[in-house]
Amino acid sequence: MRKILLILVCSMSSFMTTHATPVPTDPKDKKPETVAAEVQQMTSRLEEIRDMDRSQLSRAERKALRGEVREIKKRVAEVHSTGGGIYISAGAIILILLLIIIL
Repeated sequence: MRKILLILVCSMSSFMTTHATPVPTDPKDKKPETVAAEVQQMTSRLEEIRDMDRSQLSRAERKALRGEVREIKKRVAEVHSTGGGIYISAGAIILILLLIIIL
């Protein structure tokens, strides 16, 4: 029984993976007042772009606006990130549950 458990643990541990998302360092180093001001400025720019009449713009100008909107949304998401996280694979969860049950 112990050999089977040992083989199971070894095989499951080879499939275990953990992933950590990178945490942006720039927004955390700034003061909250400056971060809030930057976010307000970016959201006002997004509102300007939304209210803009884009039918008169050329294709290249619309493409540049889309790129700007994506960049602004990415920067706002970095500011509001919760610091990432750790993801545990299904194999790791099964292994933990087996160890809890056995021990």
